[in-house]
Amino acid sequence: MPPRPLKITNGLLFTKGKGTSQGALCDLDCRPDGSWSAAPAAPHSVAAANPGGPFNSITELYEGLNGHVLDAKGSVVLLGGLVHPHIHLDKCFLLDRCKLETGTFAEALSATSEAKAQFKEDDLFARGRKLIRDSLSHGVTVMRAHVEVSNPTGQPEPSDDDFPCQIDPIVSLKCLHAGFRLKASFATSCSLQLVAFAQDPFFYPDSPSTENEIAALFDSTVDLHLSSTHGNISAVGSAPYVERSRDAAICNIEKVFSLAKKVGVDVDFHLDYDLDHSTQALLWDVIRIAKAEGNSWDVGGRTRRITLGHCTKLSLFDNAEMDRLAGELKSIPGEIHFVALPPSDIYMQGRSTAYASRSRATFPALDLVKRGISCSIGVNNVGNGFTPQGDADPLALLPMLVGVWQSAQPDALHSLLVGVKLQRRTLPSR
Repeated sequence: MPPRPLKITNGLLFTKGKGTSQGALCDLDCRPDGSWSAAPAAPHSVAAANPGGPFNSITELYEGLNGHVLDAKGSVVLLGGLVHPHIHLDKCFLLDRCKLETGTFAEALSATSEAKAQFKEDDLFARGRKLIRDSLSHGVTVMRAHVEVSNPTGQPEPSDDDFPCQIDPIVSLKCLHAGFRLKASFATSCSLQLVAFAQDPFFYPDSPSTENEIAALFDSTVDLHLSSTHGNISAVGSAPYVERSRDAAICNIEKVFSLAKKVGVDVDFHLDYDLDHSTQALLWDVIRIAKAEGNSWDVGGRTRRITLGHCTKLSLFDNAEMDRLAGELKSIPGEIHFVALPPSDIYMQGRSTAYASRSRATFPALDLVKRGISCSIGVNNVGNGFTPQGDADPLALLPMLVGVWQSAQPDALHSLLVGVKLQRRTLPSR
């Protein structure tokens, strides 16, 4: 059925201009081509069909539709919907399969790896479908979903670090195939942007066969994408900090740029997931590599985008480093975008530091926004050892973040809403 016009009455429009003043009730005409217009609200007979104030559930909201007219009853209207800028589609709803004793990153990594040994494509599809349905019920219309591409035969690498490198022995391309099915299944209701994500290292000095297997898996991913008429993946990504050395981490970043360029998609990194004052942020290497000749290409008629998730080390930056970052970003071809992931960052980071001197871990997004740096806010995980708390509602994050970032000023609240709302930068490119 083709889309039909929708009229929304008595809404608080979250924008400026377009025929209404900020904070005033308005009526909106939303057209099938995505355009809309607004005017000051006037009394409507449809209000009588929806007494009792704001909606208590998504079911009640849909029942309020009357001839494609919806009385918002004073609720805020976020045109376009909400967005998950960074979420793991394959790791959701695993708490019933994973032990949760110490709550550390190492435990979450180990327990999740054990759970992956039982992953089947139908199981991945079922859990992913639940996550997407839950997200839709909260108003999410676009999801940037990371799905793992992992070595099918490697074994876990021992490590004494807080964040050990670990090889997934099972997943291979199962998560990616489940992601393709989910993308097709929800094509008319939710735009699913899949990131082919390398959770594991690319480089194994002591195991050339493992390194070759990882390379072959990503070659297969490239082939799958290029053979599809639908453009099944939107980005290639990795977590460079899982490599065994800084030099290897930099090579990891370069490899992701190379793979993404070959496919013609964006890049999306998990980056600088630590609070170590003694090491330099990999962020500066991403910026340097992004500026290098040949590392800019076309994606759907625009320059490739770079998305950086976590970046908890930014919480250690002083004002001078923040100013330097803002200046460096201005000379990068294309857009670079940061995603704060407070539920995981706050839960996981800083555990070895005394509470009285512990960082809030999640990067200071409001400080970045004030410097003109593009930021979003995401839930990251739902129902697993990395993020056992919370659900798929992006708006539920915001009251806590008023306290975390210690600002309830109107501009700050506006930035928080913008952080979870669909923006031009999060519109699907394919």
